[in-house]
Amino acid sequence: MVARSVLPLVALCAMACADVLGIDDARMDPALNAATSLESGSDAADGPAPTLCEEYCETVIRACSDNESDSFDVYDSPFTCERQCLLLTPGAERDQSGNTVHCRLFHARVAELSRGERLTECPAAGPGGDGVCGANCEGYCTLMLATCSGLFETLDACRASCALVPDVGGYDISQTSGDSLQCRLYHLGAALVSPEHHCPHAAGAYPCAGARGADN
Repeated sequence: MVARSVLPLVALCAMACADVLGIDDARMDPALNAATSLESGSDAADGPAPTLCEEYCETVIRACSDNESDSFDVYDSPFTCERQCLLLTPGAERDQSGNTVHCRLFHARVAELSRGERLTECPAAGPGGDGVCGANCEGYCTLMLATCSGLFETLDACRASCALVPDVGGYDISQTSGDSLQCRLYHLGAALVSPEHHCPHAAGAYPCAGARGADN
């Protein structure tokens, strides 16, 4: 009889102790459960999370680069992508428009998930923005002033000059010549490695001009 009477007391004590320690509350807290799940699923050996530019460049290169006959590549190397990314405004995580890295990352993810949309999504995720992640002139001038010093005094001067350049729409790194904004965007990326050679091209010298006479 004594043993049977002790069992309810032990159970009651266990419940009371759980209330005091907050064990029941912890089990019912979805935020705490989610955090616990993330911690249990993480592996310290994986190292730190990638930076925004690392994530963006890994995604856009993976999504828009392949061995198919049609080219959608908007960067010729991770180096070019990451260097240009650092010159852009990060923006907000949910950006789907505007001249920001987060906008470009969003459209790079769409290109990766929907391969049939790469013709439009990859240029939007590229350096110019293609009228989605900013107008091409907006992306071009942001990068131009940070990469090639002395060619334009102000952002407004660059935009005024850019407005006169033919924008043929879209963008991929095969557009290396011709009087177009797309050609200038390509050489602007190349200027990160050789500014003396490529900055004049990015500003409109041959081969990004209507005639060889524009060569500097």
